[in-house]
Amino acid sequence: AAPPPAGDGSDDVGARVGRAIATVRDAAASTVGEDAWLLAARGAGSLVAIESAPEPARSSAGGHPLLEATIGLGALTDRLLAALRIEGLHGTVHIEWGATGAPLAVRVEIGLAAPEREDRP
Repeated sequence: AAPPPAGDGSDDVGARVGRAIATVRDAAASTVGEDAWLLAARGAGSLVAIESAPEPARSSAGGHPLLEATIGLGALTDRLLAALRIEGLHGTVHIEWGATGAPLAVRVEIGLAAPEREDRP
């Protein structure tokens, strides 16, 4: 379980990344193929890896397992980026592709979110 927010802005990046990962992990899978992937923080919270689960991907909606896993990877990545943003962080996504053209993993580099520009409507 990730520690709750300190409330005074003193949380370090590792705690904020931990909460973002917990938010994504604790949510019920809402997209096919999400169970084909695991999330893990690396480098004291400077990177989040989304890697394939040890079991082979299986179809849960009647589609091809690889296609369902690819859809699930996109959904998890999107939810992780949203959870990071809520924590005041942003992520830069790097996809690792296999020789067959299928995604093998996603690496999300963590950075502090840029402040909102005041000239935006």
